[in-house]
Amino acid sequence: KDSKNFAQRHMDDLTSDDPNVVAEARGRTIVGIGVFTSAYTLAESGNITGAGPTDPGTRAAWLNAGNQPYSIQYADKQWVSYQRMDPFAMHLGMVADL
Repeated sequence: KDSKNFAQRHMDDLTSDDPNVVAEARGRTIVGIGVFTSAYTLAESGNITGAGPTDPGTRAAWLNAGNQPYSIQYADKQWVSYQRMDPFAMHLGMVADL
Protein backbone atom coordinates (compact mmCIF):
# COMPACT_ATOMS: atom_id res chain seq x y z
CA LYS A 1 0.00 0.00 0.00
CA ASP A 2 2.88 2.43 0.69
CA SER A 3 4.05 2.25 -2.93
CA LYS A 4 0.71 3.40 -4.34
CA ASN A 5 0.40 7.00 -5.35
CA PHE A 6 -1.67 9.41 -3.29
CA ALA A 7 -4.68 9.41 -5.60
CA GLN A 8 -4.91 5.63 -5.60
CA ARG A 9 -4.58 5.47 -1.82
CA HIS A 10 -7.31 8.08 -1.49
CA MET A 11 -9.61 6.13 -3.82
CA ASP A 12 -8.90 2.98 -1.84
CA ASP A 13 -9.85 4.82 1.36
CA LEU A 14 -13.07 6.12 -0.19
CA THR A 15 -14.10 2.58 -1.18
CA SER A 16 -12.91 0.87 2.02
CA ASP A 17 -15.11 -1.53 3.94
CA ASP A 18 -14.20 0.34 7.15
CA PRO A 19 -16.69 3.21 7.67
CA ASN A 20 -14.14 5.16 9.72
CA VAL A 21 -11.61 5.08 6.87
CA VAL A 22 -14.31 6.21 4.42
CA ALA A 23 -15.41 9.03 6.74
CA GLU A 24 -11.83 10.27 7.12
CA ALA A 25 -11.28 10.18 3.35
CA ARG A 26 -14.49 12.12 2.77
CA GLY A 27 -13.42 14.64 5.39
CA ARG A 28 -10.06 15.15 3.66
CA THR A 29 -11.88 15.69 0.37
CA ILE A 30 -14.31 18.23 1.83
CA VAL A 31 -11.57 20.16 3.63
CA GLY A 32 -9.45 20.20 0.46
CA ILE A 33 -12.33 21.56 -1.58
CA GLY A 34 -13.04 24.18 1.08
CA VAL A 35 -9.43 25.35 1.26
CA PHE A 36 -9.15 25.55 -2.54
CA THR A 37 -12.45 27.42 -2.87
CA SER A 38 -11.49 29.89 -0.14
CA ALA A 39 -8.08 30.55 -1.68
CA TYR A 40 -9.62 30.95 -5.14
CA THR A 41 -12.23 33.40 -3.81
CA LEU A 42 -9.53 35.43 -2.06
CA ALA A 43 -7.41 35.49 -5.22
CA GLU A 44 -10.36 36.51 -7.40
CA SER A 45 -11.21 39.37 -5.04
CA GLY A 46 -7.60 40.58 -5.05
CA ASN A 47 -7.02 39.83 -1.37
CA ILE A 48 -4.34 37.25 -2.05
CA THR A 49 -1.54 37.53 -4.59
CA GLY A 50 0.80 35.19 -6.39
CA ALA A 51 4.03 36.11 -8.10
CA GLY A 52 2.53 39.06 -9.96
CA PRO A 53 3.18 40.14 -13.55
CA THR A 54 6.45 39.10 -15.21
CA ASP A 55 6.64 42.00 -17.68
CA PRO A 56 8.91 44.61 -16.04
CA GLY A 57 6.69 47.59 -16.85
CA THR A 58 3.48 45.87 -15.82
CA ARG A 59 5.16 44.56 -12.68
CA ALA A 60 6.37 48.04 -11.70
CA ALA A 61 2.84 49.42 -12.12
CA TRP A 62 1.43 46.47 -10.12
CA LEU A 63 3.89 47.08 -7.28
CA ASN A 64 3.33 50.87 -7.40
CA ALA A 65 -0.40 50.22 -7.03
CA GLY A 66 0.38 48.76 -3.61
CA ASN A 67 0.45 45.06 -4.40
CA GLN A 68 2.93 42.71 -2.77
CA PRO A 69 3.87 39.29 -4.22
CA TYR A 70 2.76 36.14 -2.37
CA SER A 71 0.79 38.04 0.25
CA ILE A 72 -2.63 38.28 1.88
CA GLN A 73 -4.35 41.65 2.26
CA TYR A 74 -6.20 42.34 5.47
CA ALA A 75 -9.18 44.68 5.92
CA ASP A 76 -6.88 47.55 6.84
CA LYS A 77 -5.19 47.18 3.42
CA GLN A 78 -1.88 45.97 4.82
CA TRP A 79 -0.18 43.13 2.96
CA VAL A 80 1.33 40.23 4.91
CA SER A 81 3.60 37.76 3.14
CA TYR A 82 2.69 34.09 3.36
CA GLN A 83 5.92 32.82 1.77
CA ARG A 84 7.29 31.28 4.98
CA MET A 85 4.10 29.35 5.78
CA ASP A 86 4.93 26.14 3.89
CA PRO A 87 3.38 23.75 3.11
CA PHE A 88 0.24 25.90 3.32
CA ALA A 89 1.87 28.72 1.33
CA MET A 90 2.57 26.47 -1.64
CA HIS A 91 -1.14 25.84 -2.16
CA LEU A 92 -2.08 29.50 -1.75
CA GLY A 93 0.59 30.54 -4.22
CA MET A 94 -0.50 28.01 -6.81
CA VAL A 95 -4.13 29.11 -6.62
CA ALA A 96 -3.20 32.80 -6.67
CA ASP A 97 -0.94 32.29 -9.70
CA LEU A 98 -3.79 30.63 -11.56
